[in-house]
Amino acid sequence: EAPVLVAGEEIDEDALGAAAPLEAAGRQAGELIKQALPQGGKIMVFVGRREAQNARERLDGLKEALQGTQVEIVDVVTDEGDSSVAGTNAYQAQKNNPDLAGMVGLWSYNGPAILQALKSANKVGKIKIICFDDATETLDGIKEGAIFGTVAQQVTDRPGDFRRRQRGGRDLVEQRLEQVVVGAVDDRDVHIGVS
Repeated sequence: EAPVLVAGEEIDEDALGAAAPLEAAGRQAGELIKQALPQGGKIMVFVGRREAQNARERLDGLKEALQGTQVEIVDVVTDEGDSSVAGTNAYQAQKNNPDLAGMVGLWSYNGPAILQALKSANKVGKIKIICFDDATETLDGIKEGAIFGTVAQQVTDRPGDFRRRQRGGRDLVEQRLEQVVVGAVDDRDVHIGVS
């Protein structure tokens, strides 16, 4: 099988491993964080319920991808599935952590909630946003350059497929790996299709 290409960089398949699809998605989010914060920095992770399977597996993959880097996860903050609480949490996080370099939203509404909080605080672009899923607000944020990237489930006939979208990537790449489709997308084509 061919190596997986991520935003113009070659990554050995063994680097991704044979993780469950949600863990693999978490690893892809980790790769986006490493691109957004090449010098490292402090990040916070936001999710509805930490004990939910998709949250646990995405977080496990994220942590694995960040091992050996200068990226530090300061905290994982929950909102019990309430998007308004998610926004408040994100706003308080940036206010209480002035050296925060990134925010990661593990559930679909977290990305837009983080974006709104950073807009309210005039910190869009100062704190990098990585999130999951392809909510309209998330895609609009990528187009605007306010959200660095997202990892989105791909609706296909192959369970577990996902694609990664990002702003600023140099290549539009798709490779299939253990029923996981990885696509790096730049701001010229946020709506890439995965075949």
